[in-house]
Amino acid sequence: MESRLTEFPALGIDGPEGDEMPVKIAIITFAFNNAEIIHNLRRRGLHIAKEKWKKYEKLHLKMQTRLANSQELLDKMQTPVACFMTLETEEGKCRADLYNETVLMEDYAHYRTFLGSEIDVGGASEPTDIIWENRHFTSKARFARTLIVSFVVFLLLCVSFFLIFTAQKTSLAMKQKYPKQNCNELNEEYKGRRNAWMRDSINEFLVNNAIEEKGEVALYTGPMQCFCVMEKKLKHKKAEVYELKNDDGKVVAAEPICLKYRNDQFFSKMLALSITVIIIVINTILKLCVVKLVSWIGEDTVSQQKGSVVKGAFLGQFFNTGFIILIVNANLQQFKPKKFWKVFNGPFSDYMPQWYMDVGLKIITTYTV
Repeated sequence: MESRLTEFPALGIDGPEGDEMPVKIAIITFAFNNAEIIHNLRRRGLHIAKEKWKKYEKLHLKMQTRLANSQELLDKMQTPVACFMTLETEEGKCRADLYNETVLMEDYAHYRTFLGSEIDVGGASEPTDIIWENRHFTSKARFARTLIVSFVVFLLLCVSFFLIFTAQKTSLAMKQKYPKQNCNELNEEYKGRRNAWMRDSINEFLVNNAIEEKGEVALYTGPMQCFCVMEKKLKHKKAEVYELKNDDGKVVAAEPICLKYRNDQFFSKMLALSITVIIIVINTILKLCVVKLVSWIGEDTVSQQKGSVVKGAFLGQFFNTGFIILIVNANLQQFKPKKFWKVFNGPFSDYMPQWYMDVGLKIITTYTV
């Protein structure tokens, strides 16, 4: 390598005298194909730190057996996979930086290979930044593993999309089932006519219950909501059964109408609050999976590995926290093809004050927690 770099074109970094001086290498350090032994040494160290002596002895025996009986392992551990060189001069270092470009020239094309294999020369990271057990991975192997990890992360995002989307749509459906009403007007209308209010409420319940049995969407826009609110104020039990009688005084229906209403309201509130928890839990699981998957790729520096983890975690959390909540609440039915976009039938077709109160507040709450 010294003779090759000496023959390369001078760059004038150290002046005219430096151009004529031979390039010298001060220190050479080799990295070997020793991923298995380093991995086991780390595990053994953890067992010692946690005082798990049985696991330590089992692993230690396994390592001794492998080293004593596997010639293949010994050969791998003594096979260099990378060479780290420290050059004496800046001129030599700069020539080494340009090695890959220089060997493309016709005069230096015979320097592309070393011992029959093509070599790649580049600047090295700090020794503390290098993951020594990953030096044996090739660029093609890392690329293939990156594709596999990307696909697995995509599947995880699809699962998280389904869970969050389903929970959010269920919450919206419960909320739209009981639209807001002005109970003061109904209180005045039915003032002193509790039996009539109860009769109309039971009829509304029966009609909507029949609609739900057909698999269609129920909508409580009549007097039942305000009736149940008033019954709650009057301290009636929520499981109280209300009877509907005909003109002859015969009971034709008896239903705990307020029990269903109050249970639906409670479930809707809990589901709305749980969406934030669901997103946080999914993001935490996704982050742990990304860390494990990225470490499997075999990045050869800590900085590259952390960079990949940050990118993966950011994309996953942005998708779950920002994109899904946004699109679930959006009404996109006006776009084509309508068969596809009809799934996204949220309450907001544009940004409006109510959007910031409902959706914006949920996003801020998730980020804050």
